[in-house]
Amino acid sequence: AEIEAYEDNTVKEPLIPEGTTLEGSPVKKTAQNAEYGTTEWTLANGVKVIVKPTAYKADEVRMSALAKGGLSILSDEEFYMGEMMPAFNSMSGVGKFSATDLKKQLSGKSASVQPSVENYASEMNGFCSPKDLETMFQLLYLNFTQPRFDENDYNTLMKMLRAQLENVKSNPDYLMEDKFIDVVYGNNPRRQMVSTEIIDKFSFEALPAIYKKLYPDANSFVFKFVGNVDLETLKPLVEKYIGSIPTSKKPMTFADDKCDPVKGEVTEDFTASMQQPKVSVRYMFSGEMPYTLKNKAALSFLTQALNSRYLVSIREEKGGTYGVQVYGSTDWIPRETYTMTIAFDTNAEMADELCEIILKELRTIAEEGPLTEDIEKHREFMLKNWKNSLDENGPWMQYLQAKYGSGLDYLAGQELAIRSLTNADVQALAKKILDDGNMVKVVMLPEANEDK
Repeated sequence: AEIEAYEDNTVKEPLIPEGTTLEGSPVKKTAQNAEYGTTEWTLANGVKVIVKPTAYKADEVRMSALAKGGLSILSDEEFYMGEMMPAFNSMSGVGKFSATDLKKQLSGKSASVQPSVENYASEMNGFCSPKDLETMFQLLYLNFTQPRFDENDYNTLMKMLRAQLENVKSNPDYLMEDKFIDVVYGNNPRRQMVSTEIIDKFSFEALPAIYKKLYPDANSFVFKFVGNVDLETLKPLVEKYIGSIPTSKKPMTFADDKCDPVKGEVTEDFTASMQQPKVSVRYMFSGEMPYTLKNKAALSFLTQALNSRYLVSIREEKGGTYGVQVYGSTDWIPRETYTMTIAFDTNAEMADELCEIILKELRTIAEEGPLTEDIEKHREFMLKNWKNSLDENGPWMQYLQAKYGSGLDYLAGQELAIRSLTNADVQALAKKILDDGNMVKVVMLPEANEDK
């Protein structure tokens, strides 16, 4: 048969229709921060824009717009639709363009903007090549003012999600994650793994209103640009596009949705069907702790000291597991807190013995302090990382997020925090974690007939 070759008849057209009037808003105030090498503009409509020109990468400009809010401001019914919102957005395109059409419109250009959402923050991130700066601004403007919701795209995504969720139901690692989150947050309806039961309650009609809550207007967002930008080129684009995103008198903020980890000691064992029998163990310690660079460094040093000890006592001496993962995190919203998680897989014969070693090593650090060689090795690694990070756009964006968010000043304090941290500081943190007494332990075992 004669088959005609496929012809792509897409007509390139402007992202923002010709004839659209963008009112804009001029820069009314300019400030400089010499330490950070940033210029801060305040537009007449109150929006703040921070710019750090760099020459680390000739072809990269990064953009981030961040506001307090996020999922915390949504109702329980809206929560998981909000969590899935970035997925809906990337499937649906923006303005009058479907995701497929948008791809065609942007062929030959390097520019993208993607909304993302966390528990206590709403965010839009973008990147572009310097030559496509205006395209990124247009996408940013459209994401704020003309999000696109298409029922066919929505149904396609829901179908894919359903298939994925049906598949993972029998995956032991998914079951472990599901149970762990459930136990850590005491069956909190706002801290669950997405399941078919949850997505069955989704409604396409609810999406635009939820999006409007997450990204209502520009004035609660701080817009940051890092990369190969020229202030003279950037300024008119900021005034035209960011200046045209609507603003309101009502600032966004987060809500304390009371989703804290459970208090005290909680342990739970459960069984799961597995093709390859194994025992999975996960601990989480949590509590309140001032959100400072010193405390963040202390937690990093402690997790690495534990990693080193477990490598010797559990992997090498006992041969009980391929590896133990230890990681810590700190937060400042809604309260200043820390968590430390320890996880490993092993077999049924060794599980109890290894669990004893896990806690024994933590107690040893609390009583005797960490090994100096572990601390010094990690100090060297962190200092090297810190030095290297000052030549990259990504870390600079994080340092600006901190400065204009939590107020942590990495430039003034990070190197000092790493250099001045002592064994005694790490020991004190290990002791505090044990004294706080908030420990969740979840153990997944193979079903009895499989553990033969």
